[in-house]
Amino acid sequence: MRCFIAINFSPAICRKLKDLQHSLQIARADVKWVEENNFHLTLYFLGEVDQEEIPAIQQLLQATTREVPPFTVEFDTLGTFPPRGVPRVVWIGLKESTPLQELYRSLLGRLKILGYKEEKKPFFPHVTLGRVRSPRNTGHLVKLLKTVRGSIPAEEVREIFLMESTLTPKGPIYEVVSRFSLKKSSG
Repeated sequence: MRCFIAINFSPAICRKLKDLQHSLQIARADVKWVEENNFHLTLYFLGEVDQEEIPAIQQLLQATTREVPPFTVEFDTLGTFPPRGVPRVVWIGLKESTPLQELYRSLLGRLKILGYKEEKKPFFPHVTLGRVRSPRNTGHLVKLLKTVRGSIPAEEVREIFLMESTLTPKGPIYEVVSRFSLKKSSG
């Protein structure tokens, strides 16, 4: 099964992200926009995972979340990958967050024990809004990204998810395999 570890967002935040997509669609670029129920922040893409590996990953996630209290993430600027030339991915970034970076580092440290490698690129927290299918109108889209501002409120992160991704011709289908609550405050 194809798996990743993610932060999922509330329905209210997903609606705001969908509204943001609508404001970008006026560029009429050839973009496959992410479905409203598929918005997430990927903490780590595991790739193909054998079913018998899942319990060890679940234990790792449980141990990680016991150490990290709930925290807030804030949405930031819009951008593309790559940042220059013809874009392939349209995203909204998250503001610098020490708790999010600590969660990522803790997770990565434990994943290395299971044989997973550190990603080549530094962790850049973002939510994918769409994937560009062709260069049509991408210049207009890139200009629009510099002017459009989404009013997306901050979101408290209280849990992380082990997700399964099934690729279909209509797009990916994401299903929650397991959810893990962040450490409860002792106050």
